[in-house]
Amino acid sequence: MKQTSKDELELELQKGLDPTHVEKKQGYSYVAHAHMVSNLNRLFGFDGWDIHQEPIEVVHKSEEEKNGRTKYTIVCTVRLRLTVRGRINGEWRETVKEEVGTCGNIGFNIIDVWNTAYCGAPTYALKRAAHWMGNQFGASLYDRNN
Repeated sequence: MKQTSKDELELELQKGLDPTHVEKKQGYSYVAHAHMVSNLNRLFGFDGWDIHQEPIEVVHKSEEEKNGRTKYTIVCTVRLRLTVRGRINGEWRETVKEEVGTCGNIGFNIIDVWNTAYCGAPTYALKRAAHWMGNQFGASLYDRNN
């Protein structure tokens, strides 16, 4: 476990996010999942955090014939709990953030559609849970002035 002072950790969490870690997709800015995991390891240590997720739910599934091909739509959702822990000022601390992630996909390849929706829901849930901890996890991306 990493040991730090509360002030050091709070300062690190609130530092501005390096713009090279901000990606854009369809007009939205986001932090990649790999960077989230890297930041969790950097700030809390590789064994200083973990996630627990409930079973992934398929909330929508449909098929539609289009020009002789089957078009698939899948939407999945999941509730996830992110726990970070460590010694702050010599005292053991644990912080829990919970969120829900939802991801959907549409396409003609059923495997790709399922994979994106099923794997994307926990990824989004982790990003949403982590963002509550500060700018290093993309909190500033929710600021309309940013």
